Amino acid sequence: ALLKTDYRLSFLTRLIHFYRSYVDFLVAAGQDERALEVADSSRGRVLSERVGVAAPTRLPASTFRRRAQQSRQVFVFYWLAPERSLAWVVTGSGIERGVLPPRGEIEPLVEQYRAVVQNTLADPLGAADTAGDRLYATLVAPLARWIPPGSSIIIVPDGALHQLNFETLPATTGGRKHYWIEDVTIQIAPALALLAPAPLRQPGARTLLLVGDPMARAPEFPALSYAAAEMTGVTKHFGTESVTELRGEAASPEAFRRAGPERFSAIHFTSHAVANTESPMD
Repeated sequence: ALLKTDYRLSFLTRLIHFYRSYVDFLVAAGQDERALEVADSSRGRVLSERVGVAAPTRLPASTFRRRAQQSRQVFVFYWLAPERSLAWVVTGSGIERGVLPPRGEIEPLVEQYRAVVQNTLADPLGAADTAGDRLYATLVAPLARWIPPGSSIIIVPDGALHQLNFETLPATTGGRKHYWIEDVTIQIAPALALLAPAPLRQPGARTLLLVGDPMARAPEFPALSYAAAEMTGVTKHFGTESVTELRGEAASPEAFRRAGPERFSAIHFTSHAVANTESPMD
């Protein structure tokens, strides 16, 4: 039974203390970019072991800067550790590093905020000094000077941060409290080395594969009240002739594969989602 992927410990898991010590040593020596290269290479190795592919080559920090410049995006890389956590911000013009609290201070805040969002009807913006407010102050505020409003961000989370929806963090700018999604566009990546170079944009029509409003399967997956309205709203951003829609009984994994998803410039799902904490790649 221990041969099952769910019960395997990766080689890196046994070396994580070495990686943390190595990263701390490089930071103390003023080699921030080298520290980022080492930290990112550990993420790529874990992912490669989980999905059974070759580990990505360790890339120099200059490659990260070039890809950020080409894509006009900001890369944010988090590294949680027992004594202090770190965050690197990569832009086309340079790489900056911030120091964050220890992992033991961040993890409880993530769990508290997830509980508020998932299990209560309270408005996260309606109270002051919530777990969400403290998370924003801890994870985002120290980096804000390198992430201007309107930025497109790719975040590489670590540890408990994989369970955090960064878009929902309460931010306060100009005296107005709002969700961070109003300021930035966020994507999540497992490692910087796995980000492909920015593709050359080819002129042509944008096409959409729209999948959603599936048949209800009570009690775990009841009907989604606003699925139809959401799908209609998404369609308005594309010409009707550019949309392939899989709705209701037609919204199935088999139909999705038959549609040839690689042909489309955008894919949108309107459905329930379940995270498998024992086997996250599922």
